[in-house]
Amino acid sequence: MVFDETKRRWLWQYEFEAQDMGFPPAYDAIPPDHRPIVLASCHEVEPNRLHVYVRSTSRLTKFLVFFDKHIPRRCAEGEFFDEYNLITVHDPQKDIPAPEDYFRDESKIAFLDGEAIASDPAMAAQLLCEITERCMDALTRHRFAAFYADGEEQMVGAMRLREVLAVKQYASDKPIRPFDVILELIKKPMPAIVESARSDPPAPRQPAAASGSQDWARLSDEELVRLVFTEEDRLPMEFAREVISRGERIVARLDEVASEHCAWHRSGAAWWAPVHAVFLLGAIGGEAAIDPLIEALLLAEEFENEWVTEELPPIFGRLGPKALGPLRAIVLAAKADWMTRHTAMACMAAVALRHPQEDAEVFRLIARVATDEAEGDDVRAWAGQILLHFSKREHKDLLLKLVDSGIAEGLYGKWDVRKGMWMTNLVHYRHDWLEFYRPDQVADRRRRLERKRLPEREAWREALSREWGADPDLENDPSENPYDGPDDAPDAPENALDRLDGEPKTKVGRNEPCPCGSGKKFKKCCLDRPVRHA
Repeated sequence: MVFDETKRRWLWQYEFEAQDMGFPPAYDAIPPDHRPIVLASCHEVEPNRLHVYVRSTSRLTKFLVFFDKHIPRRCAEGEFFDEYNLITVHDPQKDIPAPEDYFRDESKIAFLDGEAIASDPAMAAQLLCEITERCMDALTRHRFAAFYADGEEQMVGAMRLREVLAVKQYASDKPIRPFDVILELIKKPMPAIVESARSDPPAPRQPAAASGSQDWARLSDEELVRLVFTEEDRLPMEFAREVISRGERIVARLDEVASEHCAWHRSGAAWWAPVHAVFLLGAIGGEAAIDPLIEALLLAEEFENEWVTEELPPIFGRLGPKALGPLRAIVLAAKADWMTRHTAMACMAAVALRHPQEDAEVFRLIARVATDEAEGDDVRAWAGQILLHFSKREHKDLLLKLVDSGIAEGLYGKWDVRKGMWMTNLVHYRHDWLEFYRPDQVADRRRRLERKRLPEREAWREALSREWGADPDLENDPSENPYDGPDDAPDAPENALDRLDGEPKTKVGRNEPCPCGSGKKFKKCCLDRPVRHA
């Protein structure tokens, strides 16, 4: 982004990061004398309100992704997009208005507020009745809720539909009705829902989790899976049991959620969708669940979703030896980051815990990683941590070497190695992840979320004080992950820093720098260390 002093605007140019975003034509194909190419201009129309003028549906989608990647949502979010169809409305005899001129008179904007429609059954019924006769408005306003809830793909689909409508209108000598165009595209008769809406307005939807007597068995597979996008972390154990009882027939639908890249960066209620999908796939088990769960392992590490990464070892332990092949491939992948490889090794160890015949091969590989001096210090130290958890006495000398060399500094020391030789620490590898759905666990998560919620004035103060480009993970951003993770419950076991020399210490956030001074995050450093006393 560069600032244009003459027109007092920010310009998003086809350079830098934008070169890799897939715009046609490729940047290298543009003659140098035609550069720079301006993709979007940003105008401050009033304090705290920015208008971004992009002039195409493709640029709008890509700008949203670019904007959302580089600017924390606590600082700014897209609220609306206003669509002005130059093809169908602009008078060729007149100059095209300046971008900011579109917004000087907002009374001309037809605002299709999806949120208001969804919460008002009467308004929804009226819109359904009118939809067959409605023509295209010159200027329409829409909320960006779909992008933030459903990701980039939903936005791309919506923009392609708008392009089709624009071209149809351009080719027609009279106003077209979008409803007719959509029917032509899908080759189906008018949906029955439009007819029924004229006589029977729909009742407001009740959240599934709010209904204590919900008959889950009456819901279709598609309806059950849809709930993981809308009910946050409040779905009950009865829901989980019903999904699990469907077995392999519902695995494909859960696979679409667990292994779909865009499902992992949604916000709001939909943030929990991949968490549910992974937990339920793990409980169903079988060979069909292995590939989507392997993909989920990679995505969970990429998006730092601890609710998934911390539950994957017992999940893969249940899947058994058939999962060892793809897990081994991740461990041996030199280009994979050390956290992903550590999670894969922990999953292999969990398989060996349930299937002792695999023990020798699994821990031979983990010890090989810990021994290899060509490996990075982080992955070697964490491989040693797994050996320590399982009290692998044959590798005691290796563990002491990692300590003496400083590789394991801040993670474990000589005292931990000596103690670990006669005391295993296997809770992380065999606990029941479906406790997530227990009523007391659901209630506890809701209480903790309310305690963390900032008052509006304080939230604004924090957002305004945040530096641009700050790492949201280090700042423990609750808009992305409402809770720190499964171990953040009030009754979680004490960690190494909760009590030292018999004195209670201030609790350290999982994503804060570790107080031991290693420079690592607490969750990747001293969190798993056993409690030490004077």
